[in-house]
Amino acid sequence: MRDKPWIFRTYSGHSNARESNALYRKNLAKGQTGLSVAFDLPTQTGYDSDHVLSKGEVGKVGVPIAHLGDMRALFADIPVAEMNTSMTINATAPWLLALYIAVADEQGAPRERLQGTTQNDIVKEYLSRGTYVFPPAPSLRLTKDVILFTTREMPKWNPMNVCSYHLQEAGATPVQELAFALATAIAILDTVKASGEVAPEAFGDFISSLAERGYVGANITLPHKEAALAMSDPDDRARAVGAANTLWYDGGRLLSTNTDVEGFTANLDACVPGWEKRAGEAVVLGAGGSARAVIYGLIERGIGKINVVNRTPERAQALQVLFGPVVQPIHWAALPHLFSRTGLVVNTTSLGMTGQPPLAIDLEPLPRHAVVADLVYAPLETPLLAAARARNLAVADGLGMLLYQAVRGFQMWFGVRPDVTPQLRALVETDLGK
Repeated sequence: MRDKPWIFRTYSGHSNARESNALYRKNLAKGQTGLSVAFDLPTQTGYDSDHVLSKGEVGKVGVPIAHLGDMRALFADIPVAEMNTSMTINATAPWLLALYIAVADEQGAPRERLQGTTQNDIVKEYLSRGTYVFPPAPSLRLTKDVILFTTREMPKWNPMNVCSYHLQEAGATPVQELAFALATAIAILDTVKASGEVAPEAFGDFISSLAERGYVGANITLPHKEAALAMSDPDDRARAVGAANTLWYDGGRLLSTNTDVEGFTANLDACVPGWEKRAGEAVVLGAGGSARAVIYGLIERGIGKINVVNRTPERAQALQVLFGPVVQPIHWAALPHLFSRTGLVVNTTSLGMTGQPPLAIDLEPLPRHAVVADLVYAPLETPLLAAARARNLAVADGLGMLLYQAVRGFQMWFGVRPDVTPQLRALVETDLGK
């Protein structure tokens, strides 16, 4: 699929709305394909141009917009329905967006056709620029309100843009900049989710509009993997596992797979080449979604007997129904006897994860050729892996699976298959250790 041409626009705005409008129309006539509005500091902080605190700042670093008349003059003779308009505005983003919508309504432009972006990233204002108006909690609520409104009324609009380069300008290292950017995105998403105002069916609406929004695919996480499966054309892996975590378009069709399967087996291939020849019987601890992906991967690689151990026997029995007699539900009490003939142990539970109880099992009965894999990657060296290393058993940690499961999606989205290199792993390990 050929990429759409990039939008060409200049970040601009000066003096007053009328002069800025003349600049915009001049640039558009010369081939500019979108608009990027710079607002002056009084506008950014919610002051009218005639306020005493605005003295000396009106029209300096952008255009002053204080009311509908200003916004109307800014977009005079510019059909906003045909524009892609970026507005670099944060604390007062709801008000400036409302004025833009009012102008669009006056022009007769359907709201569902409006395209553009409000930066609406208030968190970084507290950390770097300082152009905030309200305390953090009310500010996050306003950000959330803009997101919810545009989702309903303006589906082509980007309601929020995490902007982090200011942090580095304020003294942050590149790693800190990225960390704060991700933390901001998480805080915004958590605020939207906690509002309870996003209906479950909104996921389907978003997925069905991916192509229209310009996306080539998506990565899906809990709790939406099963819904993504139902909305796409899944491959055998996704269908067997009952969940899709990677979507991409091919010839107009939305395809899906479950990359946890190949992430698991590719990681074992890298850590313990030839592992399937020594596996014999396998033991899978846990019976959740990750266990389904692991079991399917083991079946693909010819493992003939997979013992599933779970504290809720009914869930292990359900996996036998799903995958057939190759899967045997086993009680925890049978592990010591079972381990004596087991060549591969895989932990798919959260036991051993930071903040969770350790996985308390005795690995002493395992034969010397056995392999122990743990899907947990925080900490990187779990108690289970430490016990296996103490017995000089081959091991595979959860970080490798995380890296390898991302390869397929990257290839489907961008046409390039990346390599999981020691250098990449070392970078991620360093980050995890901080």
